[in-house]
Amino acid sequence: MEIKKINENKEKYMNLLLEADPDENVIKVYINKGDMYIGIEDDKPVCAIVITELNSDECELKNIATLNEYRGRGYAKDLIKYVFKQYSMKYKRMIVGTSENMIPFYVLNGFTKYHHTVKNFFVDNYNEEIWDGDLHCIDMYYYAKEFRRLDYSIVEINKEIRKQVNNILINEWEATDIIIRGKVIDGTKLDGFVAIDNNKIIGLITFIIEKEECEICSLNSFIENKGIGTNLINKVKEYAKQKNCTRLKLITTNDNIRGLEFYQRRGFVFSNIYKNAIENSRKIKPQIPIFADNGLPIRDEIEFEMIL
Repeated sequence: MEIKKINENKEKYMNLLLEADPDENVIKVYINKGDMYIGIEDDKPVCAIVITELNSDECELKNIATLNEYRGRGYAKDLIKYVFKQYSMKYKRMIVGTSENMIPFYVLNGFTKYHHTVKNFFVDNYNEEIWDGDLHCIDMYYYAKEFRRLDYSIVEINKEIRKQVNNILINEWEATDIIIRGKVIDGTKLDGFVAIDNNKIIGLITFIIEKEECEICSLNSFIENKGIGTNLINKVKEYAKQKNCTRLKLITTNDNIRGLEFYQRRGFVFSNIYKNAIENSRKIKPQIPIFADNGLPIRDEIEFEMIL
């Protein structure tokens, strides 16, 4: 399923949203102030979700609807997972209001904490009686998905944390030496930044500047989907510009499928490919495996660049 954010002509999807909320006037109110995403399958919208902000800490899932003939295929579940990733970086929790019949669905999909109940919600907010199967809906039950919003800082590598950085390089790369294009780089002397949360390093980036080029040598994020890697890259970009660099570049390998997508989404473009480069690297660092965990051969170095 392809997922798209809808910024204009939201009422175009009214019939789909009415699958979950029977009052068009109520829907118009929250879609105009909320974020809408649709799931596309068979070249048509089959599922939709709307998220609104309640306050700086909370957002609310206001509507999630799936076309009747596409129900039971996991589309709603996938949309919920998608918005969890999008909004977990900004809010402490997402809440959802539901009728009694739908509580098990939301609990199974991550809304595991009871939040509150609004008595007579359906009676007070709708002109007609609302039924969910054979249940006459009266009260609205709210459940929450708690997010861990990180409060981390990014600091430059210094003498006090250098030992921790070296240990990370060893744990992640099996040595403090980093091999790039057949060249051995001493990771213990590289500049870099770390993301720190509660005195614990949760992200690391190292780089080297030569003439007007800044090259990222390593990047690690130990908590996914929190923007740590992106923020570390942005920090290096800012630093490189201050040093009058005109180009930011990095090398990854052909097996790093997630990395290939990650870097392109952050503005990097392909600039070169070094075929069979890892064969030469293994002569220097024999512990480099032949195959990655995803089964792909670790073979080529792929260079990305960004013009600053």
